[in-house]
Amino acid sequence: MVVTLRAPMDPLDFLTQEQLLLFFRRKKTEMSCMDQPHTFLTQLRDHDLVSEKLYQRVVRMKTKEQKKKGVYEVLDSLETNQPECVETFWRSVFTDHIMQLYPTLRLLRNSLMDGSFSFNESHLEMDSTSKEKDAEAKNEDMKERKVKKRSRQKSKGSTSEREEEEEQDQAGTSQVKTSVKKRKLQKPIYGVRCIFHEDRWYTPGEFEKQGGKERSKNWKTSIRCRNTPLQKLIQENHLTSSPAKRRSADRGQMRRALFPSSPENSIRLTDSSDEENSSSNQTEDRSEGDPREEREEGEEEEEEEGGMTGAGGAVEGGSNHDNGEVDTSLFEGSTLPVQCGPVTGRLRKDRFASGSTGKCIRTDESWLTPAEFIRLNPDLKDGMWKRDITCRGQPLSYLLQGKILQVHSLLCMCRMCSHTESDLEDQTNDDHCFICGERGELLCCDGCPRSFQRDCHIPTPTPSPGDDWLCTFCVWKRSQEWRYADHMTQKQVLDSRISDYTLQCQYLLLFLLNADEQRIFTIDPCPTVSGYSSVIPRPMWLQKVRENLESRYRLVGEFVSDVRLIFRNCAVFNRNNQEIKEMGIRLSTLFEEEFQSTFIATSQRDDSG
Repeated sequence: MVVTLRAPMDPLDFLTQEQLLLFFRRKKTEMSCMDQPHTFLTQLRDHDLVSEKLYQRVVRMKTKEQKKKGVYEVLDSLETNQPECVETFWRSVFTDHIMQLYPTLRLLRNSLMDGSFSFNESHLEMDSTSKEKDAEAKNEDMKERKVKKRSRQKSKGSTSEREEEEEQDQAGTSQVKTSVKKRKLQKPIYGVRCIFHEDRWYTPGEFEKQGGKERSKNWKTSIRCRNTPLQKLIQENHLTSSPAKRRSADRGQMRRALFPSSPENSIRLTDSSDEENSSSNQTEDRSEGDPREEREEGEEEEEEEGGMTGAGGAVEGGSNHDNGEVDTSLFEGSTLPVQCGPVTGRLRKDRFASGSTGKCIRTDESWLTPAEFIRLNPDLKDGMWKRDITCRGQPLSYLLQGKILQVHSLLCMCRMCSHTESDLEDQTNDDHCFICGERGELLCCDGCPRSFQRDCHIPTPTPSPGDDWLCTFCVWKRSQEWRYADHMTQKQVLDSRISDYTLQCQYLLLFLLNADEQRIFTIDPCPTVSGYSSVIPRPMWLQKVRENLESRYRLVGEFVSDVRLIFRNCAVFNRNNQEIKEMGIRLSTLFEEEFQSTFIATSQRDDSG
C-alpha cells in the first residue's frame, strides 16, 4: 500500500480567529523566554503590532530577566488592545527569516502543523464556560434576593412558594446535569480510525484488509507513507502509538499525529498493486466492533512496538529517569555534547529534525544526521539513534521525552526537513562563521564543514565562480601529505624568512582567532579597557598581528614574538583578574603546542625515524 499526501496547508488558513487567539494566549510565556528578542520585536514594530513607545522601552532593557518581562508585556498588550490582529501576528513571526533565528517559533508552528496542540473542548469552550459561570452567579444572586424577600414577609411562606422553590432547584439541577451530559457527548471520540479513503475513515487493520493484505496482520510494514513503512514513522516519532491500557483514552492520537483531524485536510491512502505481497501462516477472522478482540489486538500491537512512544509514556530507549521530570538545566544552550561509543560530536538543537533528516551533529569532519552519526561507531550493529546516542549520560530519547529536542512533523517544509539538492547542500556547512561566530553572507569551504565571513579568513579569499574553494585549515592539512619536513631547530625556524612559511603562520593565526571565543585578544584593548595604555607600553592584539603578517614581518620570529607579546601583556595587566589571566595562559599554551606541532614536531619525528 502507498500513502499519498495532499499538498500541505498553512495552518493559519483553516484555524479560526478564536483558535489563533487561544493559541497566542497559551504560548505568551513560552515566547517571552526567547533569547535575543531584538529582531522579534523589530518584526512586530514593522507590522504595527507594538507601539513605538513600548518598543523603545523594551529594547533598552539590559538584563535577560528584564527583557523576558518586557517581551511578555508587549505580547500581553497585543492580546488586550489588538486581539483582532492575532492572525497578522502569527503570519509575521512564521516567516522563514524569523523562524531561523528563533527555534521556539519553529516549534510552535510545528505544533499547529502536526496537531500536537489540541483545540479540545475545554479550550474552545473557555469563553462559553466563563459565561456559564456568570449566569450561575446571577442565578445564585437572584435566589439570595428571593430568600431575603421571603424572610421579610410576616408569614413563613405558603406551600406554593415552597413548591415553586423546589421546582426551581430541581430545574437548576436538571439543567446542570443536562449541560454536563451534553459536554460529554460532544467530546470527540476518534477511535483508531485514522486513515481516510474514499470518503470513509478506516483503522490501519481495516485499511490493510481493503488492500488485500489482511493475511500479513502487520499493518506497520504493509501500509506506507511516501514509500516509508508506518513502522519507521513510529520509530522516528512521526506517529505515536498508545499503550493498551490507555488506548481507549487516546484514540485520536494517531489520527492527529500527521495533521489536524478533518476529512479535508487528512491523509489519503490508496492501494497499489506494485507493492510486494506479504503473507503469514496464521490466519484469524476478527469481528469488527468486539471490544474484547479489539483490546487483544491492541495488546499485540504494544508487544510488537516494544517500547514505542505512547501518549505521555516513555520513549524507545528511555533511561531510568523516564518516570521522573527531566532536569533541563543540564541541557541548556544551543549545542550539546553527544557521543556514540568512542565517537563524539556536538548537536545543534536548531538543526535537529528527526533521526534521518536534519544534519544536526557536528564532528571534526562533517555534519551528520543522528542515523549517520551512529554508523561511525564500528562496534555498533543494528543501532538505534534514540538509544545509542547519549548526551551527558542520557540517551536522546530522554531529551525527546523532556521536549528538549522535538521531532519535526512529517509534513514540515523547513530547510532541515527538505530533500531539495540546495537545502541538503546547505546542511553540509556551518551556519556561523568559524572565526567570529556571526551569521551573514558566508563563504563555505568545499573540503570541510567550516564557513567564514570573507573578512575573517586569512588570507582574504577571492574564489573564482564555479571553482572549489578550500580554507586555510584544509590547505594546511592537505599540504602535509606531500610536504617534506625541514630539519631545523626552533632557532632556525624563528630566523627563517616568513615568505617561506606564510601558510604555517596563517594557519596558526586562524587557529588562535578561533580559539579566542570571547574575542578578548582579537581587538585593540586600548579604546575599551580603561588605563590600558598607561600600564602597557606596547599593546598588541591578533588583528594587529594579521595586519603585520600581510605587510611588515620579514622573519618568522617577528610573528611569533608579537603573538607571545599579547599574552605577556595580558599577564601584566591582569595580575588581579584571575579569570582573564587564566584565559591568556590557556591560549598561550595552545599556541605553543600548535607551534611545536606545526614547525618542530614533524622534523623531530622524521629524524627519529
